Amino acid sequence: MDEDSTSNNSFDQSLDMVKISELSKEGYNLLKTGRVEEAEGRFNAIIQIDSTNAYALAGLGDCARKSRDYKKALAFYNECLKHHPENTYTLFGLADCHRGLNEYKKAIDIWLKCLADDENNLSILNRLAEAYRRIMNVQKSEEFYKRVLNIDPHNWQALKGLGYLYYDQKMYRESIGYWERLINDEIEYEKDVSIFNMIGNCYRKLIEFEKALPYYKRSQELVPNTFMSLFGLADCYRGLKRYKEARQYFDKILELEPENQSILTRAGDVCANLGDLKKAEAYYKRTLEIGNDIYAHFGFVRIQRFKENYKQALKLLEQMNDNYPHNQRIQREIAECREKLQE
Repeated sequence: MDEDSTSNNSFDQSLDMVKISELSKEGYNLLKTGRVEEAEGRFNAIIQIDSTNAYALAGLGDCARKSRDYKKALAFYNECLKHHPENTYTLFGLADCHRGLNEYKKAIDIWLKCLADDENNLSILNRLAEAYRRIMNVQKSEEFYKRVLNIDPHNWQALKGLGYLYYDQKMYRESIGYWERLINDEIEYEKDVSIFNMIGNCYRKLIEFEKALPYYKRSQELVPNTFMSLFGLADCYRGLKRYKEARQYFDKILELEPENQSILTRAGDVCANLGDLKKAEAYYKRTLEIGNDIYAHFGFVRIQRFKENYKQALKLLEQMNDNYPHNQRIQREIAECREKLQE
């Protein structure tokens, strides 16, 4: 090969490298702004020049992952690792795909490998903690979340994750402690409605309704008329026997979800407690028009007991007993009715 040919080849390669660099930069910028198809076009253009280019293969994997096509993404990431086995960015993508496919153990193996080279990487530590939480390995999850907090005491992912970890274990006071730290930090995450609802749920589970109310109200201020906060408020007022207020919130939920059987029966119970037996009966009937519901049947029994019509209540309970022969509540209410009838 003569000197001119060598020079031309070197010049062409230099042009290709410049073009690849520009296409790669464009592709990742498009990906950041959510323009996935356009980004994919840039990365495919690089593949036409260099079929084993790490940026292009990883970029195509990212495009597929953004589109939740995890199996397609895995193929690109694995192809990239075949040619560039130590590419950490690609390993991250690979692990995130396994997480997306609920293959947490595979994801954990990859993240542990990445952690060996960067033991204080908060992103990896949080991912490991979450993955262990998903597979119910409480001890390991707790260990990795606390490693994060030892490095960054205000890390919102770890504070939020520990709250959910303890909530799943019914350790509600521990959950409250971490979520309170999260919202008291006054970082951008303090406006996450779900955290206010979850703290409310914890207090509700602990039968501390008064303490739960401010959190559901704060959630309502941030995002009005979400189901969780409306239900939390209604259920707390019902627990506090403040039935008029409970009724208002159950009515709001039914405007959003008129066919929700669980809410219809609760609304019926609240109306019964307020003495509005006609309205309560209407709610129970609507529930049974949607489908069978044992709590609606209990509602009709309740109405008869409010009327002190124990014979009719007993008749309804005995009919229920045929359909639910091992239900202890039915047995107990049958006994109570017979006691009232001196049987």
